[in-house]
Amino acid sequence: MAKLYEEEDPHVAVRAAGGGGGEDLSYMSPEYAIRRTMTAKADVYSFGILLLEIVSGRNNAEYREKEETVVLLDTAANLRARGTLGDLVDSRLGRNYDRNQTNIVLNLAMMCTEQSPSRRPTMSQVVAVLEGEKTLNNISEEIAPSISPA
Repeated sequence: MAKLYEEEDPHVAVRAAGGGGGEDLSYMSPEYAIRRTMTAKADVYSFGILLLEIVSGRNNAEYREKEETVVLLDTAANLRARGTLGDLVDSRLGRNYDRNQTNIVLNLAMMCTEQSPSRRPTMSQVVAVLEGEKTLNNISEEIAPSISPA
């Protein structure tokens, strides 16, 4: 999922050693997919997609004929807008999961998959939430001052 990039010119991506060259667009950050611009938060986006896949038990690019969306992220965004993001949890889990932890992971995934890199947390902030050292509110407050009004 990740590529190395030249710090002096983030527009030039360098293939990682041993990489097969195949790119999976379903994990690719918008800034890289559209402009081939590598940012420090491109991997955060990919990790957010991975979190959604883990919780839902679904592949991001898996097409389901009876759904209104094609990719898992769109499904998650629609559920979040309706206030039912928890419906994304894999039904095969039944009731055998911690709803509070799942809520944290789902909302963290949504933060990681923000369209704009400036609105995403850093990987260290993500890890701090997963380890229980910070809350989603903590990292939201840390991200907010870095966003300047348009």
